[in-house]
Amino acid sequence: MSNFLAVANATAALCEALQGAVYSEGLGGVPGAQVTHLSPSSEQLDAVHPGVNVFLYQSVVNAALANDDLPTRRADGQAMQRPRAALYLCYLLTFHGDNGKLEPQRLYGSVTAYLHADPVLSRSLVRQTAERIPYLAESDLADQPDVVRITPALPSVDELSRLWLMFPQVDYQLSALYQAGPVLLDWPEIPTMPLPVRSMDLRTGSLRAPRIDRLSSEDRKAGWPAVGSILVIRGENLLAPMMEVRVGAESVVPLSMQPGEIRLRLDPAQQPALRAGPNTVRILHQQSDAGGQHITTAASNSASFTLLPILETVSAVALPPDPAAMAGGQPAWLVTARLQPCIGAYQVVELLLNATVPGGTPGPVYVAGSRVADGNDIVFRVSGLAPGSYLVRLRVDGAETALDVDTDPASPDFRRYAGPLLVLA
Repeated sequence: MSNFLAVANATAALCEALQGAVYSEGLGGVPGAQVTHLSPSSEQLDAVHPGVNVFLYQSVVNAALANDDLPTRRADGQAMQRPRAALYLCYLLTFHGDNGKLEPQRLYGSVTAYLHADPVLSRSLVRQTAERIPYLAESDLADQPDVVRITPALPSVDELSRLWLMFPQVDYQLSALYQAGPVLLDWPEIPTMPLPVRSMDLRTGSLRAPRIDRLSSEDRKAGWPAVGSILVIRGENLLAPMMEVRVGAESVVPLSMQPGEIRLRLDPAQQPALRAGPNTVRILHQQSDAGGQHITTAASNSASFTLLPILETVSAVALPPDPAAMAGGQPAWLVTARLQPCIGAYQVVELLLNATVPGGTPGPVYVAGSRVADGNDIVFRVSGLAPGSYLVRLRVDGAETALDVDTDPASPDFRRYAGPLLVLA
């Protein structure tokens, strides 16, 4: 393993190794040569002559080791092993000195010969470099599984010229490209390991997954079911010796079951988690494992339906007159509506009012305020309407309560909407 200081530690160790190669006065070396790790455009290089500058200009992924740690996480997000990035570090080595004495070329020759003869940053060199530099003291590059090797890169003239274009204010210097790697960067995360498998319960059988083709309401042939209605599920392979029918995340006991049809009642008393609006239905086929636990062996597709709420009661209480609000001559009311099923605190509830007088215009849509808990009673503040009778609808996440229709042939309002009514007085 090696932490994020490995990149800087590798650069410092490379500079340390080259420092001994560039100065050998008795063999025609360059006396006083120094190894630096500055940008080629740095003004500090002007004061360092002669010398070799080591510049890390990019890193590339080590293709041989990049996938060794995959997958690093389980489906629940827990780490299976410590995440690791495998890199090659790409260095630009530039050689500076008196060209009249061929110092750049002498330095180039000594560095090239040294890196060819000893292309490895030994563990002892890496460790000593980290101990000598305070800000690298916590580096553990020396402990990674493989040592860092230095290999020359052979760019074309075009590639080298594009590299030097990154430094437009700098004259070209004799240079060489090298790669150092692998450098492994481990993220300091402690993985969790599951317990080993103690025993195996292997069973065979033919898999016939259930499929839901259509949902309908027995009580509302032309629309979605309301609270208390019977939902009819039609499809194939619905039955199994051990199975579960789920509406949302809640298990439901069906009224009747056949291979191609299942009927269940949408009853909030038996299904406390049932909510108005969009819902889903799934069929799960199950078996018992060696420990008696139920495990799902096949699951149907998820089918959607919209559950229509039922308006049980609605009433209005006039608010005390507000001088500022009464300037327009219109009062305000608090309207309380009781709905089934229970309305979630996160659900959007709207109140829709329509005047019952001939030619009456629809009123605005009123949205219930925020709620901190689930409940059946929803309160609205209604204003901007004249006193009178209004047809009432409640809409919960797009699902509306139904209106009553006058079915008396002798009535003048036969086949017209007759309720529920809200009287604003």
